[in-house]
Amino acid sequence: MKNRGCLFLCATALLASLSASALDRGGVTFDFQKISDARFAASEKTDEVNLIRNGDFSRQESPDDPFRWHSNYCHVHNAAVPSDSPIRRNVKKAVKWEIRDGVASIVKSPDLVKYCNGDEKIASGVSGGFVKYVQLAQTNSGTYKLSFSYRMSHSVGDKGYAIVSLFDKPENKRIQNILPKGNLLVFHLADTGGNWNLFSREFTVPAGINCLSVVVRIDGVGELNFRDVRLTETKAAEKITLKLSPHGFLDHTFAVSQNQPAVMTFVWKKNTDDRFSAKNLEFVLTLPAGYEFKGTSFAEKNSIRTVKTQDGGSEVRFRINPSLSGYLPGKNFNFYLRMPMMIATDTAVGTRGAASLRIEENGRTVSNVEPVELSTIPSVRAAHRPSRYFSGIYIGGLYLSFQEPAADALFAKLMGDAGVQWVVASPGTRGKAWRENGVVYITPENYWVANGFRVGLPEGRPEADKYRYIGNSNFNLDNATCPAAVYEEREYFAKNTKEMIRKSLAGCDGLWGNWEPYMFAGKGCMCDTCRANFAKFVNVPLEQMKKEWPAELGRGKKYYDQIVRFRSLEHAKMVKTIHKAVVEATGGEKSLGFIPGIAWIEMSSSWRPMNLAPEVQAYDYADSLRWINPWGPYPCWDTQQPFGYDKKRMLSYFISARDVREQVNRDYPEGKRPKLMSFPHGLQLCDWVIQPENLELGMDAFFFNGFESTIVYAFPKGYDNRYWNAFARAVDTAGKYESYVIDGKRIDGDVQLIPVPEYAAPSGTVADAIPRYKNEPMLQVAAYRLGDKRIAAVFNFWEKGEAFFTFRLAGLDPEKSYTVTCGDDQFVPAAGRSVYTGVELAKGIPLHAGAARCAVYEILPAGKALTGKTLWSAEKLDQLYRSRRPELAKEAEADRKFEELNNPKDIALEDMSSAGIECKVNAEKQTMTFAAKQDSIVLSTKEMSILEWTVKGRKLIQGNPVSGFGTAVFWEPSWQPQGAYRVLKQEKIKDGFRIVGEMYVTSNAQPLLEALKVRQTFEITDSCRKIALNTTLENASTDEAPRIHRFGLRYHCFPVAPALKNGSAEMTRNGEKVPYVRDYRQALFSTGDKVFEDTVGKTFSVKKPLVKITEADVVFRAPEVPALSLALSPEKEFAGFALWDSPKQFCSTFEPCFKQITLKPEEKISYGITAVAGE
Repeated sequence: MKNRGCLFLCATALLASLSASALDRGGVTFDFQKISDARFAASEKTDEVNLIRNGDFSRQESPDDPFRWHSNYCHVHNAAVPSDSPIRRNVKKAVKWEIRDGVASIVKSPDLVKYCNGDEKIASGVSGGFVKYVQLAQTNSGTYKLSFSYRMSHSVGDKGYAIVSLFDKPENKRIQNILPKGNLLVFHLADTGGNWNLFSREFTVPAGINCLSVVVRIDGVGELNFRDVRLTETKAAEKITLKLSPHGFLDHTFAVSQNQPAVMTFVWKKNTDDRFSAKNLEFVLTLPAGYEFKGTSFAEKNSIRTVKTQDGGSEVRFRINPSLSGYLPGKNFNFYLRMPMMIATDTAVGTRGAASLRIEENGRTVSNVEPVELSTIPSVRAAHRPSRYFSGIYIGGLYLSFQEPAADALFAKLMGDAGVQWVVASPGTRGKAWRENGVVYITPENYWVANGFRVGLPEGRPEADKYRYIGNSNFNLDNATCPAAVYEEREYFAKNTKEMIRKSLAGCDGLWGNWEPYMFAGKGCMCDTCRANFAKFVNVPLEQMKKEWPAELGRGKKYYDQIVRFRSLEHAKMVKTIHKAVVEATGGEKSLGFIPGIAWIEMSSSWRPMNLAPEVQAYDYADSLRWINPWGPYPCWDTQQPFGYDKKRMLSYFISARDVREQVNRDYPEGKRPKLMSFPHGLQLCDWVIQPENLELGMDAFFFNGFESTIVYAFPKGYDNRYWNAFARAVDTAGKYESYVIDGKRIDGDVQLIPVPEYAAPSGTVADAIPRYKNEPMLQVAAYRLGDKRIAAVFNFWEKGEAFFTFRLAGLDPEKSYTVTCGDDQFVPAAGRSVYTGVELAKGIPLHAGAARCAVYEILPAGKALTGKTLWSAEKLDQLYRSRRPELAKEAEADRKFEELNNPKDIALEDMSSAGIECKVNAEKQTMTFAAKQDSIVLSTKEMSILEWTVKGRKLIQGNPVSGFGTAVFWEPSWQPQGAYRVLKQEKIKDGFRIVGEMYVTSNAQPLLEALKVRQTFEITDSCRKIALNTTLENASTDEAPRIHRFGLRYHCFPVAPALKNGSAEMTRNGEKVPYVRDYRQALFSTGDKVFEDTVGKTFSVKKPLVKITEADVVFRAPEVPALSLALSPEKEFAGFALWDSPKQFCSTFEPCFKQITLKPEEKISYGITAVAGE
């Protein structure tokens, strides 16, 4: 879905004639879609001429063409091998060259070692590659860039190369018959772990050269694929790439508020292998007249110098502080150590000017010149400040720790002007300035009190206090502590950890902690103390527990349910002990205590049915805390990926906030109810960004849904002052209406909003975490009554269009009159009448909300006539609506198509029977159950997969609510589509049923697979003893917007047999059985595809040795259940099985995987599984 622009930013001349002050049309600041299209299409739309003919391998080449792609390049690069050795003649037998689907491949089999007489050293020096000869357009010296995408892996050796040779070819000679000039240009390729990497190198060609050759080769045993080969004449590349972050990834504009500071942040990376020295690098910032440099945090203090330029601007130069070597550029942007530069201006509002930043090394520019378009906007001010509700920021980094007290004080003043009352960050020397500017609460974060069990410094911790865990982990769990060591307040905790907490919180009001203990799930603690405590918990003699520990703790085992409950209670006791220590360190009764930041779903209406954190349930400790932070959701755009429009992004804030507030009120009685801190998204990670309007909407959504605090996470992180302005507007709103929200009564049930037909359709889904919310209106309301006064905060979450709607309000006195206002606007029945009656409001009056806006309407008993308001009669508002109706109709139609693609409607499913199988439909759960005597199958129509398969009363398959047997998933790119299938067909067939479901991948779901159509066809036959699944993948992109998809498919399976006693899986290698017995670890079984092995091995973090198989089938067996056999097709595309497993899973995913393929527009491919129960 294309974003149709940043709408509604100004009124048309027609509308200006209706009113001197037109209503706010709303809209957003940035056109993310346009920005994304320009950035990510840039590499395809270039004016540079590609000198490589057929660089995309799209054409069939003549064997007589000297400039074709030459295969058969294969040499033994070992002088010890005689020139007449059979080795040199035979090695080509182990090399395969192929060009297919736009990719050139060199595959070198393990037979290469055999042809090298078993000597891997010789085999490592055998090359295989393609050669391309290129005619240059000119013979003067020049700089050229060679680039291509490649993927390489080895089983013997590790070398790959791109080699350029230069020639001065006479007209009458073949290039193959002449020797190159000068030295070869040799560039190394590295193994890529299954990923596609970009090779890009520049080189200089001296005068007199008219041809060159390019060799792309792999040495040793392995595979090299490459595509999109380009050779262009270009300017020399900079050594360093510099970006304004995040605005450099947007449109390079940066707004500074008048007479206030603004902090630009930059990131950089190096494009060479050079090592840079801080003493040789100098930052050069140029500013236009009227804009002044105020400071930074990473400069060598005495190196800063500013000079005036001829145009009245300034040039600021400084070097990096040598002690901050971590700031030096690496091969990737470091978004955490962003480099700040504070500027300020006293220029008039509307002033614009061009700034730039570059890097010099020893006086020579070595970076791009990064442009910044500065503009001056009005000063940021929150006119109203709440006193019982608190807005704040999570700073997230060192970028606001300036070297000068004056700069720190200047920024603290901006925070105060914007209404910041709470800061989550270590204050350092800034705390005093913060407090002086209105900050009430400071709650730092401590790395050593985080993620559930990382409590206290690991150095010096006694062995008995350490967290003991079962199995292996991809995370460092060795820094964790046993929960009993904390809640028993053993000596190390009492003396060391509590003292560390006390020192880190000096002058603060509490401690915020990132509390994501997912890496500890199913792991422990397994120490002797915890074992003894668990034995008491389940009332079992310790000696017996020693025999059963840990064998009987896993999922499906004797003590599984009890150990899960025990661990949650142990964790809760630890959290309460941490809270007690924080309270003691930060003021006792005045302290905010310990504030764990947990996923919002853990306090939503889904926390019981989904139970995603059973070993660390917030319900077990939250009633002992004063505050808790259910963070998220985080609707945003990752600017390092293409943008995909998703209409429900901001709606998810409101629905999740309301849901959490209601659930917390149900779960915790007053007096035992923690206050709620929200964490709406600011900026995270690799410049995950939002619109300024989204920031304000998010803050408003949590405020009006009754949270007690809102902290923007993280902020400002390089955002300009347009975002500060949005923050201040939200604070101002909270300041105006906190008495309604805190002291009033919620009356949403008294309000009805009825939008005009030219408005967005309800959003089919809101968030996977709260699936019960479906078809939620894009127009939402939070209404309150305080005495005889009422407010209605009307949220229009549709970014594409404003909302004209009928507003109905019940519960008013029909005999009384009321004023209806929103900001500076007053809404009246007609000219000459300034109030509505209670009867009229109950019947409904016309109102308006701008796109992506929260319009707060005040409905007050009529008193004295209001002054200074712009009057909007019902007639005038209707004229405005009619003038905008064509535009809104166009957007509403586009929205309808968006819903059709993203939230398709199923056909009407029916209960029916066929061939002895009964089919029952559960519309609420979105499942179909097929049953025949003791056998049954449960199919999810939402995920188009089998959730349960039972034969003879015993389960063979056990999935979960979001995945099951046959779930179509991708290993490249790594992605699982969820909940977007539409059932196309439910029909009877000869021996049972056929069910067909389809989904269309949209850009907001997965930009890399946009326009891919996935069709799942299940045939359930033989009295529920056989399932045949066919998956057809079609590239449904059009000529108008063509897409080329490269992907690898996998299926989830969830077989039960290997999870049972004496259970196993049997695969095949050359006719012999290859058994697998469950060990709760990731594993890989491969037919030999190196790309699959490298990519999935890395994605799954497989530590076990890879196991080779040859056949596309598997049988699952266990004594207590019937056997289950799977056959995969097409066999030639089968790559192997990947197992994702852990002790917390009932059974492994056991995933059949297929080789990566490329689909061009209108191409399709089908895969399948045939599953049969019984021998």
